[in-house]
Amino acid sequence: MATGWWSVFFKAFFAGWLVAGLVWLSVAARDTISRVLIIYFVFFTIHATGLYHIISSSCEVFFVYFRSGIDLSAAVWGFLLPVGLGNTMGGVVAFSLVGYVQSDQQRYPEVRVLSWRDTLFSSKGGRPFGTPRPHTPYTVHRTPSNPPVRSMETPSESSDPAASGR
Repeated sequence: MATGWWSVFFKAFFAGWLVAGLVWLSVAARDTISRVLIIYFVFFTIHATGLYHIISSSCEVFFVYFRSGIDLSAAVWGFLLPVGLGNTMGGVVAFSLVGYVQSDQQRYPEVRVLSWRDTLFSSKGGRPFGTPRPHTPYTVHRTPSNPPVRSMETPSESSDPAASGR
């Protein structure tokens, strides 16, 4: 409780950023030992540098509460709140910003950009304008000379044995 609110917040911000990076790296890791080592080193770094994460901090707050009888509301408002907000801001906002910067619009020029109004109130998607819908095995094929036929064939295959030479 001797650490100030903003100091706790910024320490939690960096811990949240590290944990979000841990999630990102563990998804990218190809084998189990890599994931275990990434998790170990990130959480070791959080503890070794004195950063705060909401899970471990909650355990510490409740341990101190049950051992010494501190005021629980003061511990929640003065410590757990800035830790939770810092973890959220560090993990969600900072990594969302990094992800946004990495997927710049120039990489996908064919994807339409929706306005705020379309994003909130319409059923338009972010799919490119000319992208065909994905084909399922039961796609209805329409040709100019034939009515719609539901088949398991791909559009390039013909169902007429005479046309394929069978």
